[in-house]
Amino acid sequence: TGQRVTVENRTGAGGGVATPEADAGPPEEAFSIALSTSECRGGCPAYDLKLDQRGALEFNGRGHTRQQGWSGKVVPPTAAEKLLQALRDARYWELKESYRDESDGCASVAADRATHTWNVAAEGRVKIVVDYQGCTGVSQLDALRAQQQARGEKPRYDGRWRPESAAGKTPPAGVAPVIRFR
Repeated sequence: TGQRVTVENRTGAGGGVATPEADAGPPEEAFSIALSTSECRGGCPAYDLKLDQRGALEFNGRGHTRQQGWSGKVVPPTAAEKLLQALRDARYWELKESYRDESDGCASVAADRATHTWNVAAEGRVKIVVDYQGCTGVSQLDALRAQQQARGEKPRYDGRWRPESAAGKTPPAGVAPVIRFR
């Protein structure tokens, strides 16, 4: 089946959001995944991003982004399903609602970082997770970072829990996965 794209004006002046209109086909389970980021004094990009099961991707650049305002495109629905599956694999539904300060389990809190707010609606439920990027002190990541620095390497994630290397694995007890875009 083919797809047509319509553009819906969200701003009231210029710009629009592409949304697919699928030709007749089997009904899909509705879901949406949204990420909203905040600015910081250091020029952190602020944007809103939303993806649904049809592959409709909406972007609203609010500050420090190349694209300002609303725009959209259509990605393959399989890409949307892969992202939802990655959230499931990371046990998104088990995450706390907030990672902002010491009361949320942060060992320390750095000032002037962006906040990422995830909003996922799927499988008959909705969950919002607020992740302040200054919330630090997750012991496993701190240990990995220290080992890399001791070897003279640039600190980076080693990929051990990426979907392609973690297939069939269950995170150890007490580990609360964190979801990041690559």
